Amino acid sequence: MASKPGSVSVIDPRARAVTATVGVGIRPIEVVFDADRSRLYVGMDGDNSVSVIDVSTNTVAATVAVGQGPLGLALDHRSGTLYVANNVGDSIWTIDTHTNRVTGAIPVHRPSMIAIDQDRRIVYVGVLAATNDPNTSDLTPVAIDADTHKVTPIPGSGRAIASAAVDPGTGAAYLVDYNDSAVYVVRP
Repeated sequence: MASKPGSVSVIDPRARAVTATVGVGIRPIEVVFDADRSRLYVGMDGDNSVSVIDVSTNTVAATVAVGQGPLGLALDHRSGTLYVANNVGDSIWTIDTHTNRVTGAIPVHRPSMIAIDQDRRIVYVGVLAATNDPNTSDLTPVAIDADTHKVTPIPGSGRAIASAAVDPGTGAAYLVDYNDSAVYVVRP
């Protein structure tokens, strides 16, 4: 299968028109915006990288190599840490957004989507098995302490997490499982 580089389109909402196109890596799949640094982070699962776009110039400021199959991205605004869920690589990689360098890898089996409770310093990670993955018995979403990187399983909260969000007021995490057609609520 041939793969070609992807792009990110910049759209003017008033004009409802594309005003710029920024070339990125292969198969862009997830984006996260950092208003403090005027940066857009784009995960590419086709070439296992994250492109850092300077939105003031609409150019790629950096490209960071990450683990295999980056599906989910989440930004910890307080620490400036970008979390990257590497589904095939069975890990969550951390990137320092001040330097655009990888700072670590946290082992998690088949991570998919990520949501961060900024106030309570908890990183919620959903899981998603590959279609032919024989090892699904240990698929359990996890909570990661953002300061220590301690991983704690969240049993009974789905096995095919397609989306995740956190209510900043209550700290409740919502994990959408498309196999179960359910939304699991995880309270801190």
